[in-house]
Amino acid sequence: MRKIRDRLLYELQREPEEKKVSLQDRAGRLFIGFLIVMLLLTFVSRAANSVITAKVDVTSPKKGTLNFEVNGVGILGAKAEKYLNLYEGVRIAAVFVQEGQNVEEGDLLFQYDINDLEDILDDLEDEIIKAELNLQKERLNYKAGSEGTAKETAEITLERAKLDLRAAKEDLKIAKKNIGKEKKYAYEDAEKAYLDALEAYNDQEDKKQKALREASKKISEAKEALDELYEDKDKADTERVIIIFRAAVENNNYEAISEAETNIFKKYYGETEYETHKKEVERARKAVSRANEDYWNGIAVLEGEEKLSPSEYARYKRAIEDAEDALADLTKKDNQLTTAMWDYRNAILYNKTDMEKTHGALYSMLYTEDKNKEKLINSANKAINSAEESLAETTDEWQKIMEKAERVVTDAEAARDKARSFYDQILNKTYDYSQEVKAEEMRVMTANRIFEDAKIGLKEAKESDADTAKNNNINRQIQNIDLELSEMDIQNKEEAVAEIKNILKNEGKVTSPVTGVLVENGIVLGNRITVADRVCFALSNYGFEAKVTKDEVKHLAVGDEMIVQVGDSKEELSIKLENITSEDAEGKITITGIMPKGNYSVGTPVSFKVSKQSKQYRNTIPIQALRMDANNKTYVLITEETNTILGNELTALRMDVTVLEKDYTIAAIENGLSDNIIVSSNKNIKEGDRVRLNDGD
Repeated sequence: MRKIRDRLLYELQREPEEKKVSLQDRAGRLFIGFLIVMLLLTFVSRAANSVITAKVDVTSPKKGTLNFEVNGVGILGAKAEKYLNLYEGVRIAAVFVQEGQNVEEGDLLFQYDINDLEDILDDLEDEIIKAELNLQKERLNYKAGSEGTAKETAEITLERAKLDLRAAKEDLKIAKKNIGKEKKYAYEDAEKAYLDALEAYNDQEDKKQKALREASKKISEAKEALDELYEDKDKADTERVIIIFRAAVENNNYEAISEAETNIFKKYYGETEYETHKKEVERARKAVSRANEDYWNGIAVLEGEEKLSPSEYARYKRAIEDAEDALADLTKKDNQLTTAMWDYRNAILYNKTDMEKTHGALYSMLYTEDKNKEKLINSANKAINSAEESLAETTDEWQKIMEKAERVVTDAEAARDKARSFYDQILNKTYDYSQEVKAEEMRVMTANRIFEDAKIGLKEAKESDADTAKNNNINRQIQNIDLELSEMDIQNKEEAVAEIKNILKNEGKVTSPVTGVLVENGIVLGNRITVADRVCFALSNYGFEAKVTKDEVKHLAVGDEMIVQVGDSKEELSIKLENITSEDAEGKITITGIMPKGNYSVGTPVSFKVSKQSKQYRNTIPIQALRMDANNKTYVLITEETNTILGNELTALRMDVTVLEKDYTIAAIENGLSDNIIVSSNKNIKEGDRVRLNDGD
């Protein structure tokens, strides 16, 4: 353009020649004039374009963090609740407290399983090793991003291959460890299943034996009843006491006779009833004696004076007669039985011919044959048959139950033995991992081959650099990886390792952080901690409670610092966020805290504020750079240089973005963008519009 301008100026200033202008010269001058007009129009077009083209400000994505603030108003409650931080995935080895129990700060609550803690520690240390290997690779990528000789590039490639090989071996080791843990847990579960099945079998066996004993007992009772009916114990007892009486009489043993008579009375009345009868007879005799004494005492008092009146005499005599009648009634059977015994005694001693008769009379008083015995025998036989059938049915039923239980035990035992065999192989280092770690072993082989190739490449690169005097430079663009985030990940894992080690240092024992009442204890002996398990204490402090939305709760976590102000007070208090509940029916989530000691009133409103900073993001841009189309898709406009007839121009180009998170001023985006992101413009612009950078004029 400058050459054309200079040529035009030259032609305009040149002196005209005296000679006649030729047709060729005229055409040339006309062309020059055309160019002058075009140049003038270009200047005018550029001036107009500069007036109508939008001026824009641009920026580049930067590393950064977002700032969030959650605030609102809650209320004070009468009681505060403290939730214990639990380590998920760890088995509980012992529990020392129960719900409702008062605990003091420092009291022992429960104990984690040491083996589980050591397994988690082992996993974390493996993760740190892998993270450190990845971090070293990322640093190599930074180093490889600059130009260097073939030798330097090959050295970096070799070092990366070495790290890949170490990482592959670490993956293989972790895979084998995980398989070992799986086999261990499978064995533990199988062992528990076997013991549960065995316990269930033993319980069934106990129930079976109890049922069989009860059925057998019914058979025995029915048989005993039948035997008693056949045996006729009453008859045998009658014969026994009469034979003893006869022997005593024949031996002329008065003491034995008296004892035999007493036994006959007991057989007649029944042992207990006879004792009662004797007492009643004794009381009746005393009543007769008292009546007679009263009569003679009455006569002695009145002797020498008036005689008893007929009514008084009749009253005394009636009392005597009533007493004597009562005694006679009580002793009537006694007298009959005594007469029968004495008749039989006299027949034994003096009149043998009457012995059978007197024996029969005494025998008939002591024994009465049961006319319903046949019916009772039939009933007893039926009871025996029924009990025996019941025993057979019970035996069959329990046989089926026990066979099923035995199969369960056998299967559980086989599964336990199989799981134990695998676990023993893991412990003895004889387990065949070949199929389960095939992919990891293949990665080790591949990484090893790449490592060997890299060593050869380094050797060739050294020779190449020697031949070419280091003229073979490389210029490769390596993906930028955020080293700070990797280092932060390692730091978080190291903090987790420190936490586990601290728990192990205390032998897995967990103590109460507060003094209060254990109102919720979700941990169970032998179970592993899950996200649903909770341990909660009720404290004497006042509690704080507020409701937040789902969007707000995304920025909150248990342990966050909350700044609160009670009522109209201007004093700011710092408390910790203790618990975050599940979403309620209204879509709200409740957050709670514990107020410091002080004079409060239940229901007092409390304003709160939580300020949080997000993690560091790799790409952040001003929020005003974001745009949204009719389909609610988010995008930004960037500037792109294009070559036109009027020269190089900037054009607005659309690029879709994924927003990870945003606050009021900054947005974190997933994908990396150009350095020329349009943030603002002095006019409305859209994709394809020409723009120019704002130079500040």
